Amino acid sequence: MYDQHYDYPFDSIIFRDVRFDTTSVGTTNRIGFFSDVNQFSYIKLQPALPEFLNGLLNNAQVVHHNANNDKLICYIKRFRLTELNSTYQVYAKKERQLQIRSTIEAFYFYDNKLYPAFRTDTSFLQPLSENKIAYFIIDSLLNDFTKKACKLNKEKILKKKSYSLKSVDSIYRQRFNLPILSAVKLKKGVYRSSKEFFNNAPSISEYEWKREKTVNILYTKDENNQFMVVQKDVFGFCDGKNIWFKADKSFYPAFRKENTFECNAPLYLKRVVSNVPISIMVPVSSGFIYITIPSKYSSAYYKDISLYQLDMETAEFY
Repeated sequence: MYDQHYDYPFDSIIFRDVRFDTTSVGTTNRIGFFSDVNQFSYIKLQPALPEFLNGLLNNAQVVHHNANNDKLICYIKRFRLTELNSTYQVYAKKERQLQIRSTIEAFYFYDNKLYPAFRTDTSFLQPLSENKIAYFIIDSLLNDFTKKACKLNKEKILKKKSYSLKSVDSIYRQRFNLPILSAVKLKKGVYRSSKEFFNNAPSISEYEWKREKTVNILYTKDENNQFMVVQKDVFGFCDGKNIWFKADKSFYPAFRKENTFECNAPLYLKRVVSNVPISIMVPVSSGFIYITIPSKYSSAYYKDISLYQLDMETAEFY
């Protein structure tokens, strides 16, 4: 990616980061070998995402044939790396699937005006070994992006309606004007949908919540005014101070991260485990003996909890 040549019909590319969370580009996970607790950490680019992309796609090898100082200004709405569909096989090389999802809206900057050029809403998936040191999947995404950028038809684009830079910036900032983000006080109750959550407007005020060891159970009243276990059609709930999201038939605490929310939940990671008893050799005074340890797993798959972020437009977790 770093030694490629790009023949743009403009002078340079400028990226602007308008994601709901600009502090990282995803989460990476490592297996807790001595426990069932998955260990995760944030993936952060150096320098930050817009500077990283600006430096990568505007390097010395880029070929420019435009003398009018035209630019491609790109607004990054989504750029997230997520590990999913992982299988942790016992006594086998550990491998995960890595997904990158990106939404970038590009405008052609000409004569101090912005003209809509194109939009990329892409997703790539690749195997990723546990001992990872690089994310080559980013190259795949950027290759797709630069192919579109190099094929721009300037004459066709300039026939479109133009906008001022200030007005476009304002449109992207307005996405952050959600009641749940500006609320001084969170309203207590159950959110039936993501829309109720975004509006800080839970529609169910009466509920009971019981925290069990393996699952959190939420009860709401039915038409007979009797408490019943919530089965579906619930996005989460708020106790007036803390927010909980529903995932995998349970509820998990959420916390604010810039203009979005994150939670630890068992969504996309799973590992293959053996439910067959294991024999191990144990040293004793007379030598060694074999003992059998029963498996604690009841199924072939064990879901791992990891950190996921909520898309404040689509209500997806990734």
